[in-house]
Amino acid sequence: MWRIYRDLGIPTVIDRLVQQAITQVMSEAFDFTFSANSFGFCPNRGAHDAIYQCVGNCDDGFTVAL
Repeated sequence: MWRIYRDLGIPTVIDRLVQQAITQVMSEAFDFTFSANSFGFCPNRGAHDAIYQCVGNCDDGFTVAL
Protein backbone atom coordinates (compact mmCIF):
# COMPACT_ATOMS: atom_id res chain seq x y z
CA MET A 1 0.00 0.00 0.00
CA TRP A 2 1.27 3.48 -0.87
CA ARG A 3 1.93 5.91 1.89
CA ILE A 4 0.16 9.18 1.03
CA TYR A 5 1.40 11.24 3.97
CA ARG A 6 4.77 12.09 5.47
CA ASP A 7 5.91 12.41 9.07
CA LEU A 8 5.72 15.95 10.43
CA GLY A 9 9.16 17.17 11.43
CA ILE A 10 10.75 16.18 8.12
CA PRO A 11 10.39 19.33 6.02
CA THR A 12 10.37 19.10 2.26
CA VAL A 13 12.99 20.98 0.28
CA ILE A 14 10.51 23.73 -0.61
CA ASP A 15 9.41 24.05 3.04
CA ARG A 16 13.03 24.38 4.13
CA LEU A 17 13.76 26.95 1.42
CA VAL A 18 10.81 29.11 2.48
CA GLN A 19 11.74 28.80 6.18
CA GLN A 20 15.32 29.87 5.46
CA ALA A 21 14.21 32.86 3.35
CA ILE A 22 11.87 34.06 6.10
CA THR A 23 14.59 33.58 8.73
CA GLN A 24 17.07 35.67 6.77
CA VAL A 25 14.63 38.54 6.28
CA MET A 26 13.45 38.54 9.90
CA SER A 27 16.99 38.26 11.27
CA GLU A 28 18.07 41.39 9.42
CA ALA A 29 15.01 43.25 10.67
CA PHE A 30 15.17 42.24 14.35
CA ASP A 31 18.73 41.25 15.33
CA PHE A 32 19.68 44.80 16.29
CA THR A 33 16.83 44.93 18.82
CA PHE A 34 18.21 42.07 20.93
CA SER A 35 20.28 42.77 24.02
CA ALA A 36 24.04 42.29 23.82
CA ASN A 37 23.51 39.87 26.72
CA SER A 38 21.16 37.57 24.77
CA PHE A 39 22.72 34.30 23.66
CA GLY A 40 19.85 31.86 23.10
CA PHE A 41 18.99 31.16 19.46
CA CYS A 42 21.23 34.01 18.25
CA PRO A 43 23.45 33.43 15.22
CA ASN A 44 27.18 33.24 15.98
CA ARG A 45 26.51 33.03 19.72
CA GLY A 46 26.38 29.98 21.91
CA ALA A 47 26.63 28.57 25.40
CA HIS A 48 30.37 29.18 25.62
CA ASP A 49 29.87 32.86 24.81
CA ALA A 50 27.27 33.09 27.58
CA ILE A 51 29.69 31.49 30.06
CA TYR A 52 32.46 33.92 29.08
CA GLN A 53 30.02 36.81 29.59
CA CYS A 54 29.07 35.49 33.04
CA VAL A 55 32.71 35.12 34.04
CA GLY A 56 33.39 38.67 32.87
CA ASN A 57 30.40 39.94 34.83
CA CYS A 58 31.66 38.13 37.95
CA ASP A 59 35.05 39.77 37.48
CA ASP A 60 33.24 43.14 37.33
CA GLY A 61 31.62 42.47 40.73
CA PHE A 62 28.20 41.14 39.77
CA THR A 63 26.96 38.27 41.95
CA VAL A 64 23.79 37.06 40.16
CA ALA A 65 23.31 35.64 36.66
CA LEU A 66 20.01 34.72 35.06
